[in-house]
Amino acid sequence: YRQKLMAEKRRQLEVEQAAQQQRELDGLGQSGGGWADDSMDEPGDRRAVPISRQEVSEMAGYYEVDEATECALLPLVREAVLCPLPWMYQEVLDRNGNPYYYNTVTDTSQREHPLDEYWREKIGDLRTSLHPSAHQQNQWQI
Repeated sequence: YRQKLMAEKRRQLEVEQAAQQQRELDGLGQSGGGWADDSMDEPGDRRAVPISRQEVSEMAGYYEVDEATECALLPLVREAVLCPLPWMYQEVLDRNGNPYYYNTVTDTSQREHPLDEYWREKIGDLRTSLHPSAHQQNQWQI
């Protein structure tokens, strides 16, 4: 699911980049929103990165974050949506159109997004710091 979401996000970014370039050519200025570096432009130049509430919500579901009770985790989930693929990986589609990730350094491929484990750990750490485990709570009860 994350792979399909990231592929869709990448396509949206390509459309936004093309629209941004056209606006700049037309002299209509830049769009607003979140910011990301664009290696195609001058160093330090930044462009808007559109991200919808639905994308964050879908990623929260993927990482099993309950939006109603764990809203403090949503900024971290948003970071996961915006996080780029590590430089040594390329996203490739199989013949059925499903993405997988090829590591150009180790010459290996995998189905799981390379950063899934990282984000699961960060979300788990933050969750633990916000909600002590039942064991920790029970040890202080009389």
